Amino acid sequence: MSTPKETRLDIGKLSKGGKSNWKERAKQRKADKPWLTKSRAIAFRILDELKAPGKSQVWLAEQLGVSPQQVNKWVKGKENFTIETISKLEVALGTDLMRIPKQYGTTLQKQAKPDRLNYFSSGKSIQKESEYSSLRLVKSYKKSA
Repeated sequence: MSTPKETRLDIGKLSKGGKSNWKERAKQRKADKPWLTKSRAIAFRILDELKAPGKSQVWLAEQLGVSPQQVNKWVKGKENFTIETISKLEVALGTDLMRIPKQYGTTLQKQAKPDRLNYFSSGKSIQKESEYSSLRLVKSYKKSA
């Protein structure tokens, strides 16, 4: 059993050896919190999908052509994912890891503005994007007149 004086000396030895940068680390954690929260959510979704029979971290690594260690990094929830990586994971797992609201989908009708849709549905054709821009200018001019 150590005496209080010995304990103080031991603590003194532990605290020597340089300045602590705990303030910087705390600031960095606070700055990273938004994307780390999303990263953890993606990691949990990956882990949920890997619970299916026949799926494992090794299986996922083979599907994506990466090392099992890389998959392990992903499921820890501290990885700053790229859109490309998320897309590859979604294809391999057969699920959405991040959902995008329907109004921001990838089809022309979902992306186009209502006046452009009406122009297309009227049976007229637009040869160039600039023609659509001209049409938009004419419509805005008529409204202001």
